[in-house]
Amino acid sequence: MTSFFCVITLLLLSVRGLDESEPNKQVLAILKQQRESKNGYVSLGPKEFDALVDGVSRPYSVYVFADALKFRNSKQLSLEKRLKEFGIVGRTYVKTHKGTEYEDKVVFVRITLEDAKESLSRLGARGLPYLSYIPGNKEIAPGGSINLPHKNLMAPGPVEDWGAQALATFIAGTCGISPGDLSAELSARSPFLPVFVLIFLASVAIIGYKISQSALIQWMPLYIVGSLFVFWFSLSGGMFNIIRGVPMVGMDPRTRQAKAFLQGSGQMGAEGFIMGSLVMAFGLLIAAVTYIVPTIENAKARRRVSYGIMFAGYLVFNWICATHVWKTGMHTSFYF
Repeated sequence: MTSFFCVITLLLLSVRGLDESEPNKQVLAILKQQRESKNGYVSLGPKEFDALVDGVSRPYSVYVFADALKFRNSKQLSLEKRLKEFGIVGRTYVKTHKGTEYEDKVVFVRITLEDAKESLSRLGARGLPYLSYIPGNKEIAPGGSINLPHKNLMAPGPVEDWGAQALATFIAGTCGISPGDLSAELSARSPFLPVFVLIFLASVAIIGYKISQSALIQWMPLYIVGSLFVFWFSLSGGMFNIIRGVPMVGMDPRTRQAKAFLQGSGQMGAEGFIMGSLVMAFGLLIAAVTYIVPTIENAKARRRVSYGIMFAGYLVFNWICATHVWKTGMHTSFYF
């Protein structure tokens, strides 16, 4: 009788051993896949993910990146860029710890919303982007929820906050193993890059020389117009508008209508360009009196043009002064 119970016990242990050998083979295959992966991570379905994480404990930690093919084109999520940075960290870890005791201590996993929705539900992922850390000593019941503390989750943020260096810092801080030096991966480039750079620079030099010798570039009025445009743009506060993000028009709080001129301090973009144009026009009128009027041979015509320029200058100057008084309340004093 005792022998019978011993045989039954041995059979039960053998069956249990067979049941446990299958997940072990799956895990070994996943670890091998990561070591040979060119992406730096392994893409798993629900069954592979369950085999990797379920159990009382594991001799490795798991980092899970949630991806969604239907949201790949979202500029706000930038999943493709984030996954690329995740892969850089994974490849660096594999290269750094190859052949050491830490080689299979961290597994970088990618699961997609389309193929592993059940796994995301187990993790309690409520949105994208999502990156979590499952420690090796955490007990996870088969098919049960995987409750992770907030410190085991990468904080959602813009794609700039999910760079390879930031991910490496998160991984080193959670599992205690540094992925290694990322400089080799971040600076990886084609061996033909110097050749392409030289070809590009030579092409730019040749094209630039050809353009500089063209008749259009050597046409003096083109430089006059260009210099006047630069002067007008600078005088009107164009760079200030760009740097400070000044809108072209303001809004009247009472009528809710757009206004180019606002009384008091401050200046809208349109107001700056209008006043800059007036100041430039006044300067061009003075230049006309200096350089154009003397070239007129007829005395009467010269006199008429001079009076016309003086009258136009008076109107422009009066407009500038009137705007200054309206905005500031300070009158212009003349001492002549």
